[in-house]
Amino acid sequence: MKKDLDINDVKNKIKFFLKYLKSAGKPLCLNELFYSLIGEKQGSFRDIQKVLPIFREILGNDYIKNFISKFENKPINVNDYYDGELNVGGYDFTFTFEVHKMIEYKGTFFMEVFVDVEPGGKVTLMTDNETYTFEEMEETEHEAWAEVEQEINDLIIDILRHELTYCVGIYDFSIESIIHY
Repeated sequence: MKKDLDINDVKNKIKFFLKYLKSAGKPLCLNELFYSLIGEKQGSFRDIQKVLPIFREILGNDYIKNFISKFENKPINVNDYYDGELNVGGYDFTFTFEVHKMIEYKGTFFMEVFVDVEPGGKVTLMTDNETYTFEEMEETEHEAWAEVEQEINDLIIDILRHELTYCVGIYDFSIESIIHY
């Protein structure tokens, strides 16, 4: 069994690592090098429950808000930007997001976001290998539409985690808006 993380040791190592990144002119994001330094697996339960909250506290709310603002209301195309890094599964669409609020619940922070999907989004279904626009799937009440809509939300959350989690210490995101096409 793995021994519990020493919170003060983790704090000191995060501060040391951030100082190193800053002096090297690199983004203040936790990465594989940091996780090898503390002997923890990135994305593990202990990381999400113990390391990320310390990281978030050290960064501070102002830094987090400024960092996130670089991404807000800027078009993100899932294929151009993420194909290869994340499995986009036949989807091709562009979206923007805006932070609604950050919430702390039982020691865990999550971010509610409003998301707008731009017109023209499409998906190639594995079932029939046909490509459909989101608009036509919704208008014709395609049998796969509910699943596609859920996968769009899941993919957006995966992208937000990919871009933001290890740079601001927030792992959980929820989409609080109706997607517009």
